[in-house]
Amino acid sequence: ARDAFNGVPLWKCSMPLWNTHRWPLKSGPAQVTRRLVAVGDTVYVTLELDAPVTALDAATGKTIRTYEGTANTEELIVSDGVVFALVNDAPSKWPEYRQKFPYVWDNSRHANTGWAWDEHPRKICAVNADTGSILWKEDAAVAPMTLAADAKGVYFHDGEKLVCLNRSTGEQTWQSEPIGRRKIIPACFGPRLLVWQDVVVLAGGDRSMTAVSARTGKKLWSAKHPRSGHQSPEDLMVAGGLLWSGAIAVGKDSGIFTGLDPHTGQVKKQFPPDVDIYWFHHRCYPAKATDQYLLTSRTGIEFIDPKTESWLTNHWVRGGCIYGIMPCNGLIYAPPHSCGCYLQSKLNGFNALAPEPATIAIPKKVPDEGRLERGPAYGKIDNRQSATENPNDWPMYRHDPARSGCAKTAVPADLKNAWQTDLDAKLSSVVAVGNKLFVASVDTHQVHALNADSGERLWSYSSGGRVDSPPTIYKGCVLFGSADGWVYCLRAADGVLAWRFRAAPTDMRMMAYEQIESLWPVHGSVLIQNDAVYCVAGRSMFLDGGLRFLRLDPATGRKLSEKILDDRDPETGENLQIHVNRLTMPVALPDILSSDGRHLYMRGQQFDLTGDRPWVAPIPVEQQVGDGGHLFCQNGFLDDSWFFRSYWMYGRAMGGGYGGWFRAGRLVPSGRIMVFDDDAVYGYGRKPEYMVNASVLEYNLYAADRQIKPESIQRVTAGRRKINAGSKKKNANSSDWQLRQRFDIKSLWAADVRWSQEKPPLLVRAMVLAGETLFVAGPQDVADELQAFYEPDAAENRSALAKQDSVLEDRQGALLYAVSAPDGEKLAEYKLDSLPVWDGMAAANGRLYLATKSGKVLCFDKQ
Repeated sequence: ARDAFNGVPLWKCSMPLWNTHRWPLKSGPAQVTRRLVAVGDTVYVTLELDAPVTALDAATGKTIRTYEGTANTEELIVSDGVVFALVNDAPSKWPEYRQKFPYVWDNSRHANTGWAWDEHPRKICAVNADTGSILWKEDAAVAPMTLAADAKGVYFHDGEKLVCLNRSTGEQTWQSEPIGRRKIIPACFGPRLLVWQDVVVLAGGDRSMTAVSARTGKKLWSAKHPRSGHQSPEDLMVAGGLLWSGAIAVGKDSGIFTGLDPHTGQVKKQFPPDVDIYWFHHRCYPAKATDQYLLTSRTGIEFIDPKTESWLTNHWVRGGCIYGIMPCNGLIYAPPHSCGCYLQSKLNGFNALAPEPATIAIPKKVPDEGRLERGPAYGKIDNRQSATENPNDWPMYRHDPARSGCAKTAVPADLKNAWQTDLDAKLSSVVAVGNKLFVASVDTHQVHALNADSGERLWSYSSGGRVDSPPTIYKGCVLFGSADGWVYCLRAADGVLAWRFRAAPTDMRMMAYEQIESLWPVHGSVLIQNDAVYCVAGRSMFLDGGLRFLRLDPATGRKLSEKILDDRDPETGENLQIHVNRLTMPVALPDILSSDGRHLYMRGQQFDLTGDRPWVAPIPVEQQVGDGGHLFCQNGFLDDSWFFRSYWMYGRAMGGGYGGWFRAGRLVPSGRIMVFDDDAVYGYGRKPEYMVNASVLEYNLYAADRQIKPESIQRVTAGRRKINAGSKKKNANSSDWQLRQRFDIKSLWAADVRWSQEKPPLLVRAMVLAGETLFVAGPQDVADELQAFYEPDAAENRSALAKQDSVLEDRQGALLYAVSAPDGEKLAEYKLDSLPVWDGMAAANGRLYLATKSGKVLCFDKQ
């Protein structure tokens, strides 16, 4: 549980046994959303899949009571002090599901039909919420998600008709004439039953809706019910006294919303969208409504005002599958999602969004006065030769402005642990210049300097917010950004402040990941290019007035230029969403910047050296050849989640959506993590046959040519047609990894591979190229996913998967692996006591440095 207004965790309660994580795409289960109810200061929940209903104190999480007789509850509602639980006599069958098919949609159909509503009777159990005493029980077939109650009755659809029970006694009050519904109710679906005043309305999924009297069950009217939702329950909402539904299931639907009189079914209002924008299918959850707005998710979150008949689109934010969003407390709560659409633009994580404040204006033009603060070391830093010109140093994140991860210094494969220093903190990656090593302690807001020869602590400096990545060292300066919205410059010799500049337009704060931060945080690793500091402040072009793109003088902190990157096209002034191209849209999220010396890059977006964008609209994913190729990740350099639909790539353009997220990865060198030199890319990524919506992931370590040839892209394009022709199933090339295994790698991947090491013994989380030696580090790769797919319940596979969990949770150490860059031959292997932090290695002055998840910095030197 989190505080509703700042997101701070209040308590956690263990839920040991829940549904299997193998449950497939777009198959719900929809009923899972009906297991949690909050009323006042009490939370009602099933704490395991087959557990009884428990009442928890909302503020503390302490158990108030557990209700006897409610084990195996499938759904619960709470009405006027009574808990109505839908109880099954048998445990849930959901955990029995196993993946069986390499084709994604076969698994979805298997789950949706094999675990469809069985139409068997359940028990409706009425329990006094305060005392736990059972008021009554009644056996009945209850269609999923149709249980509802008001002051007089309990209502549900039994598969054939609507039924009303007396809420005090459980005796049947009435039953309606037969009312149609979807013949098979799959796991992803549930009919919609709505009780409003003295009317009960049912939309059963058969394209009709019917209203009956809540008092007599007599039919009042029937009408067509337009398509909505997507592999989810459909929409039926009351707002402003009208019953609303809209034709919004897929992009070609009209989008017309119709408001009916709930008592008569008479059309009172009807209107189409007043925006011209790309629509995909509705997100995989139903819409919500407030008194003022209908909140749909045809693509993101749309605010539809029935009074003005206007639509406000927000393709850059959405809710989580199955449940969606929650409007409450004047906010929109958008939980985490697993969507592959608009990954360079769409918000991630758990977000609470508020209206733009009417009383506090965010200035566009900000006076420079007061933004620059001078410290004791101002003007007192020796103007040394730029560390970026010393090939033996590692002066910035991933070594250089291009973020290559490649050092010219040679590090031998025969290593010993020279020293280690325990900083006992969540660490960033490291940088090293001369005899100093620098690392950020992310959550304690600190930058530390260590002696690179001995590991001795030299100094520490605390900023006003998180420092999420290592500083940049330049001409005796330690330069970094902070989540407090400032850019800092310290004297490298002793950590004394020279200057700091407020990159944020004003000092406004919010709670972010349990800490107070600026609305405009700055990544720790700022970019140095042409004797200027480049950085971006902010969270999204669509939030809080947008991002601030800044250039600063590293010696003085003086602002050289500032650009606003907001939700407007800089040329036309129109909303950026006019450039939505199916499931890609303009880059809108910040990241650590990179540069090839001619251009700057933020994820897939190119800038010139002044911060202007040569284009805003997304580049077609096939246009990977030519100027502008660079290393980037659509989820950002610092994302360590290994999200299935994201990866690093060396190229120009990224696709999105179920059928598009993998396309770029098939056309260019790609992987979970990568480094590159003048002509080659080295990567650790999924084997080409698994660059698909797959239930299996196996990896390889490889080297490939950095530049892609046009004919190679044409070859893969032709291969796509051959692969699809090899199956009778729709778009098999995007959904069937086993089919792709039958084809040569040349049909699967355009990269010209120099060498490939199949299934290396570790899952690579850190990578450095030092001279002709490639160093990789990460947890041991224990499980064989292919074998686990075919025999998930075999004892040896279950044991391997359990061990893999333990390894990933940093309970069994990690591996450091040295490989010959020219030919991929293994040179050496070392055991580590802890996992490396994400992308947490650096090579400098003949040594290898590594930050670990246990909070230590390690140095490896020649034997």
